[in-house]
Amino acid sequence: MAILLERNVDDGEAASFLWKPLEICLDEYLDGFFARVNLDANRRERRGAEAHVDRLPRFVEELVASKVDIIVTFGYPPAIAAKQRTALPVVSFAAGDPVGTGLVDSLARPGGNLTGISDVSAEVTPKRLELLKEIAPGLRRVAMLWNAADLGMALRYRASEAGAKTMGVGVQQLGVREPDDFDQAFVKWGVRVVRQVVTLPSAKPLRALPLHKLQLLADLTGV
Repeated sequence: MAILLERNVDDGEAASFLWKPLEICLDEYLDGFFARVNLDANRRERRGAEAHVDRLPRFVEELVASKVDIIVTFGYPPAIAAKQRTALPVVSFAAGDPVGTGLVDSLARPGGNLTGISDVSAEVTPKRLELLKEIAPGLRRVAMLWNAADLGMALRYRASEAGAKTMGVGVQQLGVREPDDFDQAFVKWGVRVVRQVVTLPSAKPLRALPLHKLQLLADLTGV
């Protein structure tokens, strides 16, 4: 079995909330099942792209060459990389709307080699903006910080932008792909007067920022 992440596999948060619970479940509850279906769940490979999604195709090739039986992915970029580059079974978590992103043909008949858990985050995310509007009734403009390398996050951004327009709220879009993109995002941010910021879930490059840039983010938002 292989685990493929967009983040660093040694990241404490990623380990605690993503792959470690899965491995604990495999060890405690499914060991007998894997023995019956002739899968070696004890031989495990892990790869993490450290927010550099261009590394994912190479990691998939490495995992295929290592003769794993199944690839478990977290996030849209690892899921699409695995789907496009192997016929091995792929189990996807936290990849957004699988139909909207093209990971599967439909929920009823997904087709292909990928399965997993779908979510309705694109529908729920605009609700967060509604809550912000309730907290700050005078809201006129909001900055949205999101991972532009993740199509699942892009769908959430589009839904949030559409929701903002219906509420008469302007949007300053701050899509980032790599940690270095934050410099330009901060420049764009500083040009416009924005007092509220919405970070869409899985803005993973944010976690790779050095401390001084996190302080700048705090200064800009007034946190």
